[in-house]
Amino acid sequence: MMFKNMTPFTLSPKSFVCLFIFNIVFTRCDRLYLLILTLYLDDGEQVLVDVEGKDHKEITNHVKMVLGKSDKVLEAEALAKMELSNPANFGPKKYFLRECISEVEGQVPHPGFVPLPKEMTGKNRAKLAAGSGE
Repeated sequence: MMFKNMTPFTLSPKSFVCLFIFNIVFTRCDRLYLLILTLYLDDGEQVLVDVEGKDHKEITNHVKMVLGKSDKVLEAEALAKMELSNPANFGPKKYFLRECISEVEGQVPHPGFVPLPKEMTGKNRAKLAAGSGE
């Protein structure tokens, strides 16, 4: 469902992304005007937040409390991100900082880029062992 002036806002613990329309509506109810913040989620659900007499920090905290992730979930996500960014880990560049241990300074360079010394290759080890045994 599409609405006008949508602002994507990823704050929900659910599997959908919240799309909020920040409409402040003055509703007349027996000559009393109420300040209401209308939030439309992407599944068409409408959330009304009373913002009468609240400052922007209170409104933000209320929306985070109602639709946001808990502190435990945020801490778990931060911990998982830190574990992936550990420089001791290596693997595909998509997930890790290094693809190979040979990229670390002080390690033997990758033989695809820099040829290894002859003493370190298997062919020459066998020749050296056979030559020294005579």
